[in-house]
Amino acid sequence: MEAGGSSSSRGTGTGEFTVYGLTQNDDKQLVDSTIPFRGSVVRIIRVSKEEDVIGTSTAFLVFRGEKRSLFLTCDHNFMKKKMGEVIRFSNGDKKNYPVEKILYRDGARDLLLFSVKGDVPENHCVEFSTDKIEQHDKIVIVGHTTPSLPLGGNGELVPVLVNQPGLYRGRISATFIREDIQKYYEKITYNFPVAGESVGGAPLFRDGKVIGVHLARDGRNGRSDAVSARTVLQVLREWLGVGEDSQATIKELLQIVYDKIKPKVPNVELPSYRKKLRSESEKEEGCSSNQDRDD
Repeated sequence: MEAGGSSSSRGTGTGEFTVYGLTQNDDKQLVDSTIPFRGSVVRIIRVSKEEDVIGTSTAFLVFRGEKRSLFLTCDHNFMKKKMGEVIRFSNGDKKNYPVEKILYRDGARDLLLFSVKGDVPENHCVEFSTDKIEQHDKIVIVGHTTPSLPLGGNGELVPVLVNQPGLYRGRISATFIREDIQKYYEKITYNFPVAGESVGGAPLFRDGKVIGVHLARDGRNGRSDAVSARTVLQVLREWLGVGEDSQATIKELLQIVYDKIKPKVPNVELPSYRKKLRSESEKEEGCSSNQDRDD
């Protein structure tokens, strides 16, 4: 079984062996569907002035450009201001890539988009699906866990940065629209184990496409929550000042975000849908009124 995978199992009436409601064939299909995108799931590392690791979490590559790349994660993974966070890919070179800028953040729906400047490893950007999510859909979360082991002096617990992301799979328990905030917010819940806070910000895959962002696991009831890709789409529309009647996809909206932050290039003809979106979005100055402007 893959690192970080689910372990609880039982038999079915037909004699099939299942893991959290998944047959062995289901499990294999889920695991295989993530192979092209595992390299795009990165670890966020926050270090102290003494360069000790004081926090880790997960993010994933959503847009790759010539000058910089964009990553999506949870808002709670960052402090109010950028604090020297870096990301690290699971390609084994242990190179740290500094977070350039927090572009947008939404505390109520726990989403944050940040950029990393320069060349990053050649990995596939994830693909999103905003199709309807159903109870019992088969899903897999790809996220970085950071166990603490007694490796220091006098048994002191030391965080261990496991190189490869863990895979956590099972089925969706429910989806619901939260009505305690005024903006659109669709949550996804599931009951299979997801290890540790550091997995927060991980992509939630169904059939090889991201349908949500893992938020956290509730230690009291064992339930885990995610925010749906449809909510990501709505948040991007709000950030860019694009109307809800827009047919632009998440990928197309991320292109607009990238265009707004990269240096202007003269005499570049934009596709018609991007001309319309840019015209609408440029009613607002900058990326967002709550953009982190630290360099």
